[in-house]
Amino acid sequence: MSLWKQTLLTGIHTLAPLHVGSGRTMGAVDLPIARDAVTGFPIIPASALKGVARQAWEDADMDPASIEQLFGTTLKAPEDDRGNNKSPEEKQADKPRMLAGGLLFTEGRLLAYPVRSMDQPFRHVTCPLILETLHRDLLSLGLPGFLPENWKTIMPVTDHALCPSNNTPGTMVLEDLHYVGKENVVPSPATDTIAEWLSRLLPVQEPFTRQRLQRNLAVIPDAHFNDLMHRVVPVRARIQLTQGKTTDTWYNEETGKEESGNLWYEEYLPPECLFAVFVGERRQKTFPHSAVTGANKIPPLESLTKNWNLLEIVQMGGNETVGHGLCHWQRVGETP
Repeated sequence: MSLWKQTLLTGIHTLAPLHVGSGRTMGAVDLPIARDAVTGFPIIPASALKGVARQAWEDADMDPASIEQLFGTTLKAPEDDRGNNKSPEEKQADKPRMLAGGLLFTEGRLLAYPVRSMDQPFRHVTCPLILETLHRDLLSLGLPGFLPENWKTIMPVTDHALCPSNNTPGTMVLEDLHYVGKENVVPSPATDTIAEWLSRLLPVQEPFTRQRLQRNLAVIPDAHFNDLMHRVVPVRARIQLTQGKTTDTWYNEETGKEESGNLWYEEYLPPECLFAVFVGERRQKTFPHSAVTGANKIPPLESLTKNWNLLEIVQMGGNETVGHGLCHWQRVGETP
């Protein structure tokens, strides 16, 4: 028995730099990206994904009751003229109540990260821990047949990198990681099938992008991948200038006020990152809010998939006005 009534597997493919922040400073980086608390691997928080989906429905002027059915709503007690003359119980009842919608979103888990390479402009890189976590998620959410069984043979030992059997270089350099010779760069039929499977999470209308992942995927040891994720994620300096084009304090003679500029450092994910996101349907058949209950006879997940064109290209995270956060959101499949 699966955890949810139905489950949809989707893929997020970044088309532009993506910054979904963690809300805290980390060392010299003022605005770090969101990361898994244990592994430190980048993630896309579920709240960001749900917010993007809801905003797409609202921008498309979908029926408000259907939006509430899918994404939930906030109930407020009707106002009256008694003000503070209410009893403590009545005041407690008047507080807004959050009612859950029919859809459930997981966080976006990193599947493959683009890393600069000597033999290619970049290679998509993953590790056994990522595949193990993906396998566990598929099992618990009712999609056990999606991942090829031979993923379990992908367990490279120290200093080994696995590559597709039809594209194995003699030497592989990923940033400053060197894998030299046939002993350390190993062709793997299992990598072929995993690369083909991961390519299904990329948009159907991008055949060359799919082929590039299938040719250039590399599976490296967990420790090496962990090291990369703490060193190679880009950091960009952002500057807010005063009217006098300075970053320090400047006196504006026209307004008679002092202005202060700002300099901060912001972490972001590069284009070509690939994430897995699961969208589920709650087993609850009815909803407490009567308007939601009668809003739409179509099950929530079916309603989502019928209108998936609203989510094929989305913007998430910060810096929208400078073109950041553009992503493909690909729907792969659902339980029978």
